[in-house]
Amino acid sequence: MTRRVFLIVFLLNFYVNAQAWFFPAHVLITQVAMQKIKPSVANTISHLMVPLFDNSPKKLKSQLRQYPHVSLFARFSYVPDLWRKKTLKELFREYRATLPEALQPYAGQVTTTWHYINKSHNNACQLRGEMNVLKAITLMRKAYHESRPHSPARGLCLILLAHFVEDAHQPLHQFGQSTKRCSYDAGGNLFCLKPRENGRCPYSLHMLWDSALAFRINKKKITLLAKSLLAREQSQFSLAEIAEQNPSVWQKLIMPLAPFVYSTPQGRYPDKAYLHKGRRLALSLMVLSGLRLAYWLNHHVKRLEVHCRVHHCMNTEIFCHPMVSNYKTVLSV
Repeated sequence: MTRRVFLIVFLLNFYVNAQAWFFPAHVLITQVAMQKIKPSVANTISHLMVPLFDNSPKKLKSQLRQYPHVSLFARFSYVPDLWRKKTLKELFREYRATLPEALQPYAGQVTTTWHYINKSHNNACQLRGEMNVLKAITLMRKAYHESRPHSPARGLCLILLAHFVEDAHQPLHQFGQSTKRCSYDAGGNLFCLKPRENGRCPYSLHMLWDSALAFRINKKKITLLAKSLLAREQSQFSLAEIAEQNPSVWQKLIMPLAPFVYSTPQGRYPDKAYLHKGRRLALSLMVLSGLRLAYWLNHHVKRLEVHCRVHHCMNTEIFCHPMVSNYKTVLSV
């Protein structure tokens, strides 16, 4: 195997396995959004999530139960990372959902490249122009509106959309670094912070930022953490910043962060000053992501009115609400 072929295989392996934010971070961001949405919107989203949970494999249900005291929507928000190797046709079929028209041209594609964009911050290298996170957000918004109001397809589109919006606020899913010969580091995946082992990078800059710079999240206290972060971070964002829903504009605002992101040297773990500043920046972007997601949900997820009996949820590990159980739809979104 030539060195060039080895690097290509190595690069693809990293992107297939890399997570966009780590799982608890996705749950936290979506729970931040849930703190800011209207009750009627929360009811509609809950109505969409319950059938998806019911049709999920046992293993996934068990994983979702590891996040008590948060909405089912927040729990599902990290799952698209587990769906990366499934084609859209396979995914929608698994949940007995009809693939929206906007997604039909991509029915046979996996969503691996939908979580990031290949763009070099330090030169004008022409990188692969395949489907990326910016295009995926726009596409998923369209697919959401095309799907039937209370269908599983709409719920799947909402989960994928939330995940991609959150991915778009992880800096190293928006840019990477290239050499003068345009050798790309795959969004920091090939930028090693520890010595290589057998040619592989055991811990990369990308992994560090996926973890919000080693920020620890207690799965049992995510709702409390979401409220705390909102109280601390929300005031720094104007309504105009939150209302900005163009993913290309998000990228333009994130690109200037690249010099700081790449200011730590390769081959050793970053110092405390970098970790402290980077962690504050990562948490700020996570909150902004949640606020922007909430803004879109409040303006595009319409109220779903249902007639139902009062429901007493016996399983406290599942997000329950009287509006999502034993229902009969009388007014669709």
